[in-house]
Amino acid sequence: MNPGDIISQRRMPGGECLVVEVWDDWEAYRKQLNEEVPGAGDPVWAKHDFPVLRVLHPSEGLIIDPGYYYETMEEAINHAKRMTMK
Repeated sequence: MNPGDIISQRRMPGGECLVVEVWDDWEAYRKQLNEEVPGAGDPVWAKHDFPVLRVLHPSEGLIIDPGYYYETMEEAINHAKRMTMK
């Protein structure tokens, strides 16, 4: 997933999101977090949660979540097709 991609949120409330930023590395995320919020310390996300995405969600607004909550639109469409074929 890359900035500018439209992706599907796999958790509630679901929906399509715009990828704004992607962090593949805990240290890079920590550095940027502390630049944006001086003294923030360590991120709430563990190293196994990466990649972490900043996305624009239609109802949640601008949020930061682990990448495992999202899938590409192609994956979402294929999943929906499998669910409707049952």
